[in-house]
Amino acid sequence: MQHSNKPLIGQAAIRREAREVFDIIEIAAGRKGFLDDHVAITYSVNPASPLCFEPLTCETILAYAQKKQALFILPGIMPGLTGPLDAIGLVVLSNAEILAALACIQMINPGTPVVYTAGTFMVNMKNFYAVTGSPQTALVNIAGIQMAREMYKIPSRTMAGLTDAKRVNYQAGAETMQNLTLYTAAGVHVINECLGVMDSITATLYEKWILDDELLDRLQCFSTGFGQMRIDNALDVIQAIGPGGDYLQHDSTMQNFRSIYMPAVSDWNPYDMWEKKGKPDLLEKARGKYRLILERCRGKVLLSEVDREIAVYLDKAR
Repeated sequence: MQHSNKPLIGQAAIRREAREVFDIIEIAAGRKGFLDDHVAITYSVNPASPLCFEPLTCETILAYAQKKQALFILPGIMPGLTGPLDAIGLVVLSNAEILAALACIQMINPGTPVVYTAGTFMVNMKNFYAVTGSPQTALVNIAGIQMAREMYKIPSRTMAGLTDAKRVNYQAGAETMQNLTLYTAAGVHVINECLGVMDSITATLYEKWILDDELLDRLQCFSTGFGQMRIDNALDVIQAIGPGGDYLQHDSTMQNFRSIYMPAVSDWNPYDMWEKKGKPDLLEKARGKYRLILERCRGKVLLSEVDREIAVYLDKAR
């Protein structure tokens, strides 16, 4: 809250700890009871697959539902370990766990916001390590996303920018673009772990964060479809210019050339131009961009008196 006024993601907590977090949010918002009519924090509920919920998770569900704060329901099933090595079986097990939590939440407090979160992993059966870049993972999760959208009519969420790569290399780009593209095309409403994520969600790299942001721009361009680069009379222009004509100086080109997608970091220049610029490295460009963003950071969001009030509350809570 010191550096952003966007909604927060919480963590597993007993009810007393959750209430303290809610109190702090209301201090920052400047009004007691702010959370009674605002959703300001969410928590990702993780079943202890297969078909179990740990006591701490249940306490968190209870605390958040009582306050009507949003809950993501995310089964992190690992095929062959905590779920069957069968694609349809994984969909069924994941769906059962999500629906169980959803029903429980609505019994506690009807109308509590719930997001259906497809989050199954695959497993490297050579070492039992969770894998995030598998195309088989995407197949299972896409089925969940489609059920959320088409059967249950509720928001869906998944982890989209994942890779198992240890460096920002071809593998990192391929796996990240695979996941982002497939889940975007599936129509998921919310994506997380989508910027800068490395090594099966164990690390975040600022350079990859910048590059992943460019990937999201590409997908935004793709999702816009034919609503871009439009002129009202394209057929008339084609007929007017005719065979062997030149569109370069036509008014429609002058009007629309800025609507052409251009990457923020990637280099689309020819080789000789790239060479004259000193052969800039992609990671170096990304590093320079994130450092510039950090330098321009506007500082703290919270007012100093609010900051002091939260500090006093925390001292009393201890």
